[in-house]
Parts: sequence; structure tokens; C-alpha cells
Amino acid sequence: MRGRSLRTRISVGIAAPAIGILVLSCVTIYSWVSAREMGHLDRSLEMRAAAMASLVDLDGGIWDVEFDRADVPVVELFGALSAYEVRVAANGGLIAQRRLDEPGLFDDLPPDPLAALSPERLAALPSDRPLELSGSVQTVELESGRSFRTWTGVYLVRAHEGDPGEGARMPVGAPSGPAAPVVRIAVAQDLAPIRGELAALLGTELATGVALSVLALLAGGVLSRRIVAPIEHIARRAAEVRAPSAVPPLTLAGTGDEIDQLAEALNQSYLRLHAAYALQGRFTADASHELRTPLAVIRSNAELALRQPRPTYEYEAVLAAVVSGAVRIEGVIEGLLLLARADAGGQEGARERIDLPALAAEVLDDLQPVGLGPSLRVEGEEDAAVFGDAVQLDVLLRNLLTNAIRHTPASGEVVVHVDTTDTSVILEVRDTGEGIPPDALPHVFDRFFRADEARSRDAGGAGLGLSIVQAVVLQHGGTIDIESAHDRGTVVRVRFPRAAAPMTRKEVG
Repeated sequence: MRGRSLRTRISVGIAAPAIGILVLSCVTIYSWVSAREMGHLDRSLEMRAAAMASLVDLDGGIWDVEFDRADVPVVELFGALSAYEVRVAANGGLIAQRRLDEPGLFDDLPPDPLAALSPERLAALPSDRPLELSGSVQTVELESGRSFRTWTGVYLVRAHEGDPGEGARMPVGAPSGPAAPVVRIAVAQDLAPIRGELAALLGTELATGVALSVLALLAGGVLSRRIVAPIEHIARRAAEVRAPSAVPPLTLAGTGDEIDQLAEALNQSYLRLHAAYALQGRFTADASHELRTPLAVIRSNAELALRQPRPTYEYEAVLAAVVSGAVRIEGVIEGLLLLARADAGGQEGARERIDLPALAAEVLDDLQPVGLGPSLRVEGEEDAAVFGDAVQLDVLLRNLLTNAIRHTPASGEVVVHVDTTDTSVILEVRDTGEGIPPDALPHVFDRFFRADEARSRDAGGAGLGLSIVQAVVLQHGGTIDIESAHDRGTVVRVRFPRAAAPMTRKEVG
């Protein structure tokens, strides 16, 4: 199943947050405007109800409503109210009203607030001005589908005693009981205008949101195309590569950004592949040559011996040459197998505690009778043990010492020096031979490499010795380095992890 392309994911990643922020902004603006308009309407209704309360009083036991007359411009006083009514709070008697054609607007009145007021508290309230005792706001949905915002307030209004015709109206204390000057004033305003404005705002937001969302998607597409285009170019160029080349296949833009870093990393990978490819080709050619030469010797000697009967000593010479060639082939194959196992992370041999100076002395004893070569000796620490494979360590010492003996004149010497630290065993093979040329030193661990190509293969070996040494060192967790000076000798330094000292019988007990 093919997933979404990188370009699609980038486009969505750019556009989705922008659209999300846009939607959140629209919702926030709509909610804020809606709350603000409704808040303004609620305060306006409360102020209108309070203005009505200021025009209502109880005069000599008779309710006087100064605005509920034909000659009073109610709209100018209180704005375009859809409906209102004024009732006596104590008994619900109607004082003034403007109703709608459909019922149900003021059916749900709040409870009588006088029940919660003690006579003492009621008597302490001022009666010369309207006083809001309680108020509530609600939205009423009528059966016709019309919506109204209502404010219902309970007010203590002015009360007077005396003859209305005398002209003087003296305020008195608020009476208790049914004569208390408390009224319920309910006002209503149609929500259609506000909802129309909010619908227009919502339509504007939707149109703007759709336009900006399309722009966000287009911008995301353009940006994703610009971002992905260099990656697609890299993918095409990588697909065009058929074989490793010494020329990097990718061209850097020179910006130093992540795309340039990716291209540079791929170029380096291609160069490493080219080097490995070239090394493999050279390795195959050298291995073929190394095996072809002794095989040719074996075949030619065998064919020569078969052409005609020969004396016994000649057959013995031919067999000796065949055995020598077979030994040479066996050595090359064993070296290649060891290197192949090392490259593949092959199985390690049995690990045990090895006394490195003692093993070096044994190898020197085996190599000393080879000829009248340089003097050989072991020096340094006697207790220097490592934890490793005895067979592989023997191969390591034999290769190092064979190389040193081969390149050191008979008047020189080869010294195996062993030293220790708290955590390491340091093995040095020093010789006073011809040394390694400086230009060849970086390549001494390359397989089938010879510092002197003119040297015969019989005298110079197959060129696998130091490669095998390096593989053994790495398998034992060590490090190796070489110092050499022309005509002054070579020092090969190997550092192994030091094996822990064995416990004594007393410690074991």
C-alpha cells in the first residue's frame, strides 16, 4: 500500500495549521461579537426597564404610569421595544402593557421578591426613587419561530400620600403589605436584527475563510513543491547511477541547508562505494593472480614430468615444487578465509587467558632456525596476559615477526617488547630493517598491497599478512599502529585489553 507522498504531507502540514488558526479566529470573533451584541442588548433592556420604573409611582393608593398614555412617545423614551408590561408585584395586577399579537412572551415571570424581604428591611428601603430589587434576562422562543430577548425586573418605586389635586406630593416611607410600591417590569426586544447581523458576519467569515483556506492550500502546494523538488532531483540522479564512479553524481546548490547536507552525504557514500568497488576489483584480481601463479607452477611441473620417463630424483623435485605451490595456495586461501570471516563478523575461537610474552617466545623459537637471519629476542614485562584466541594470536605474532625478519638484514635485530598498564597490554615488534616508504605507510593494511611491487612474490609473500594482523587485533578489541623510517626500521604497536589476574587459592577459598 502506497502512503501519501512527501509533497502531500508537507502541503497538509503547512495548510492544516493555517486553516485551523483561521477557523479558531473566526469562531472567536463570532463568539465575541455575539456576546458583545447580546450584552449591549441586555444592558439596554435593563436601562429601559429602569427608565420605566422611574415613571411609575403610587400616589394616594392609585398607581400612576406616566408613559402609558397616547400623548407620550414611548419609542422616543425607551427605543423600539417590541413589548412591555408593568404589573403590581404583590398581586400581579396589570398597570401598563404593550403586547404582541401572539401570547407566551411574559408568561414565565420571576417569583415575588417581597417574600424574601422582612418588613423591617422593606421599611428601610428608600421610596423617593426607583430601586431595582432583582432582575433576570432570558431568550424566549415563540411557537411562530420568532425569538425575543426579555428583561424582567422588580423595582421599588415612589409612593405618595395626599390629595392629587393639591399639587404637593410628599414622599413617605415604603408601606408594607399589598400597598408596597413594588412593580414587575418586563421588556422585550426582537432578536431578528441582531441575528441577521450575526448571520451576515458568519457569511462574511465563511467566504473569507474559504478564500484564505484555498490560498493556504495553494501556498502549501507551492512551498512543498519547492522543498521536494531538490529531493526528487537527488532521487532521479541516484536512480541514474549504474556503477560507482570517482565523480560525485550530485551537484550541491551551495546554500548549506539540509538538502545540500543530504546531497553531500550521498556523494560521500558514492565515493566510499567507489573505493570499495575498486578495492574489491583489485582484491579479486590480486587473489586470482596469487592463486594462478602457484597453480601454473604445479601444472607446468606436472606436465613436464608426464612427457617422458624420468629418474626418481627428478620426480621428487617435481613433487617438491607441487607441494610448495600447494602450500602457497593453502596459505592464500587460509588468509582469505580468515579475512572473510572477520569481514562477516564470523565466530570467534575459544577465548582463554594467554600469556603473551610466553607465546611470543614460542613463536621466536619456531622462526629462529629458518636461517641465519637477524637476532631475535623478547623483552619487557613477564606477567602480561590477554584474554583471547590462542590460534589467532599465534597467527598475528607469526605474521608480524615474519615480516620483520624478511625486511631486516642479518646484521640487524628484531625485538618483541611487551609492556603493561592498568588496563592494557602493549605489544611492540621492533626491527632495524629497511623501513616502509612514507607514501606506502597509509596502505600497509590493504589486502595484497606490497610496498615494493618489484619484489618477487616468492620473497615478498601474498600481501595479506598485515591485513590478517589488523583483523585479529580488531576481533580482540585492540588497536594497531605503525611507525617507520626509511633504512632505520619499523615499530608495529598493538594494544590489547589486559586480562584480569587469576585468583589465588587463598582468594578462592
